[in-house]
Amino acid sequence: MKAGTNEVLTVASALALGAFISAAALATLLIVLANLDSSQSWTTDLSVLRILMMGLAFCLFTVPLTCFFGVPLYLLFRHFHLLRVWICTVTGGVIAVGFPYAFRLLGAGVSLPWRVIFWFAVSGALGGTVMGALVRPRKTISTTLSGG
Repeated sequence: MKAGTNEVLTVASALALGAFISAAALATLLIVLANLDSSQSWTTDLSVLRILMMGLAFCLFTVPLTCFFGVPLYLLFRHFHLLRVWICTVTGGVIAVGFPYAFRLLGAGVSLPWRVIFWFAVSGALGGTVMGALVRPRKTISTTLSGG
């Protein structure tokens, strides 16, 4: 494999993994909120299998979007030497919070309670953290491990 092909596969894999982790976090939120809205215990329907299946369902939608927007963003961050975990974390959170409000551009009235906005931010930040940790430059990792 060429070095460019290897980099593309690494970035695509990191984006897909970050998208799945974000989707699993959102699936957890939806299960918990559904339980609270029906006046049940928040753990009533919460199971690993249910979170996994809902996360996979969300991934069918989020992975193509993540790759469509994530690859150019990765190239932009790499060009300006901004591939740091904290920058990817903040960017993931901002993108995730902005996603439901993008529906306003399509004419949909979106009004979300603060806890849903917070969960979107946390799930996006979690995905951004995974992405940032997996694609940061190798010399950053070796410098961090050596303490220099």
